[in-house]
Amino acid sequence: AAYIGIRTSFWVRMALARLPTESHYELLLVWKLVEMPVERTQSISLLQGTLRDQIREFITQNQDEIGFDEFMDLALYHEKSGYYAFPRKIGRGGDFYISVSVGPVFGAILARQIEQIWRIWGEPDDFCVIEQGAHDAQLAADALAELKRLEHDFDYANLEDNPAFREAQRDRLGAKLTFHPKGLEEISQFSNAVFLCNELLDAFPVKRLRFTNGEWRELRVNSDFELQLSAEPFSAGSDLPESVPDGF
Repeated sequence: AAYIGIRTSFWVRMALARLPTESHYELLLVWKLVEMPVERTQSISLLQGTLRDQIREFITQNQDEIGFDEFMDLALYHEKSGYYAFPRKIGRGGDFYISVSVGPVFGAILARQIEQIWRIWGEPDDFCVIEQGAHDAQLAADALAELKRLEHDFDYANLEDNPAFREAQRDRLGAKLTFHPKGLEEISQFSNAVFLCNELLDAFPVKRLRFTNGEWRELRVNSDFELQLSAEPFSAGSDLPESVPDGF
């Protein structure tokens, strides 16, 4: 399968100019890791109201500390109060603008890339576009409009387990969009697929670690919403370097 992961329109425009004319596509984005202080972070202090109370209660029930990944998961995906519990308004008083928000050109660019992949693969009949994290399906609508203009009628599948987002996506695209809340196994009938995601990877919950006194320790969140080092070393396995500057 081809994979297109997009962080911003600038990145994707730079990357599309460099994709090889072969059957394997990979779009790699360079991430700069920014070390945050151990003290309270701005994102934690901005929590308000019900969600703040719910997270504090969860922390209290779990020995007064949880992993940053658990905190991030609750803040973003709590089913009733999380940031992504429901589709958000874009613009003033809502979420920030991204390339999808300001016009159809971004979706049209991706549609042209999808068509190119399909042609390089020999124009297979069992071809599908799969999107995850589609928000209100605006990107899907823009891409499908361009594909229709190019006289293509590809299947478009959406991996979405949030009922509120499925409703918003269905309102925009109707029967054109198929939903697969259980994941990729539900659409295994397609041998050729392009997997598309926009602003998705940076919304995955992550652990935070710090190298101190010759060992890795996890940064965890306590009930005062402060970050603190774990009492025990983090089981790093083979994925983390064994020696880096102290405080990294």
